[in-house]
Amino acid sequence: MREDSKPRVIPKARIIVSDEIGSISPLIIFYFSIIVLLIFLVSNVASAYIARRDLISRTESALSVAAQELDEFSYYYGSPLTDFLAEDAIASRTLRVPIDCADAAQKFTEVLYSSSKLSGGTRETKEGYESAQEQFDSRYGINVDSMRCDGYDISAKVSELHELPFQLRIFGITSFLNRIEAGTASFILSNEPETP
Repeated sequence: MREDSKPRVIPKARIIVSDEIGSISPLIIFYFSIIVLLIFLVSNVASAYIARRDLISRTESALSVAAQELDEFSYYYGSPLTDFLAEDAIASRTLRVPIDCADAAQKFTEVLYSSSKLSGGTRETKEGYESAQEQFDSRYGINVDSMRCDGYDISAKVSELHELPFQLRIFGITSFLNRIEAGTASFILSNEPETP
């Protein structure tokens, strides 16, 4: 190496150490947003699930009461008319108690709506409805979509509007529509106790 040449001097890089006090704030905001979103989702899903179970319970209890409406004419004067045939039908567990479908439908709606009044809270009544059914539907959000009865089996499709506890009105997320179908059958006549 030549003496007259000077070694090359590399300037020192300046390392700027910044203050790190606020750098964790975006992370905290992100995690907080995730937690709030999870609370929103879990609360609304749990509330909708509980409302669905409650609607199923009320519908099944109303159907059980409705299934006890006896069709007296078919029960007392229906077939089989002879004691011999009746004993065979009872022994084979094919003879069931007939349901009066018209009375069962009326009893079902009465029991369902009375149980919904108890759990639905109180709201202001709205004027101008054509029937008490429409007024009830608007007040409590419950509706009997369809009902089927064949004289021995009874089933119903019911829907109820459930308001969510945490609502996002901006996105139109304020309520959830529960739709269920439940059914029951009439009791089977038997002279013998059931064995497991």
